[in-house]
Amino acid sequence: MDRGRRLRPVGVRSRPGHPLAAGDRAWTVKGIERSAGMNAGHRDQTKPERTNKTMTNKSAWRGIRESLAMHCQSREAVWPTSGDCDGEPERILGWKSTGDARRYRGYQVARLARYVKGSVLDVGAKTGELSRLLLASRRAKIDELVLSDRSTDWLLHLERAFPDEKLIYLNLPAKVRAEVDTVLAVNVLGFIEDEEGALRSLVEAIRPGGRLVIWEAGCPALYSGFDREKAGRLRRYTRKDLTGKLEAAGLETEVCRPINALGAIFNWFVVRRMSDVGDPRAVRIYDRTVVPVSRLLDHLRLPFGQNIIAVAKMPEA
Repeated sequence: MDRGRRLRPVGVRSRPGHPLAAGDRAWTVKGIERSAGMNAGHRDQTKPERTNKTMTNKSAWRGIRESLAMHCQSREAVWPTSGDCDGEPERILGWKSTGDARRYRGYQVARLARYVKGSVLDVGAKTGELSRLLLASRRAKIDELVLSDRSTDWLLHLERAFPDEKLIYLNLPAKVRAEVDTVLAVNVLGFIEDEEGALRSLVEAIRPGGRLVIWEAGCPALYSGFDREKAGRLRRYTRKDLTGKLEAAGLETEVCRPINALGAIFNWFVVRRMSDVGDPRAVRIYDRTVVPVSRLLDHLRLPFGQNIIAVAKMPEA
């Protein structure tokens, strides 16, 4: 008999009264024949062990489900990751970072910091989170920071958060009352009807040799009802489109490329179907799974992405 074979049933002819009575089955393992009836007691002894193991597995799965529930529990929406709270002064003045978009903010800093130098104007600063991180970044060389917004409520919030920095009210395409080395516009142009007028105003604020640094939504194919109705976005940009607008405004484009390719895929399958602005569960999943991988994929310079960054220089006088 092959001792290497696994447990297998063997048909047995038996006489009445024999332990291997009719209807029983014999089992062959390691050369020993055992009947199901003869081993009933053995099976009964092992049942508690299997039951305990099953209970342990159920407890483990219950723990995983509870952990996921805590991870994805419904909290107040992440503002202003996908919305700006305009007209809601109580939410603005009481705003505190939840940390749900921490990796995404770090991603923005990693891509933008090297271009942020000298005196800097942060257009549409909102919470000021990005400016705070740039001030702390070693790659950004900020000598002076000017924060702006079109909402007086956000300006009041910024005044409390940045008591030592200059603040200005700015509702583009109105004239910018400042002259700086770097204008930082993160998710600004795509929300303004007169984007050409807005660009002209920003260009007038840049000193010769200075730069306009832009972070915008890319891949127009992703434009959806969520963009339009929930986020208030008017457009998304391609590299060709944004480069043409910058050069038409009198700037020399140094960098213009799509980034965050995995974010584009996430946007296509998840964000376009969202019914709530800044759903915290989607933001947390995006921040903890999509962003780290997308940062790595950026090195491949894929031809599409959820976002697009551009750096354009003001010609020397």
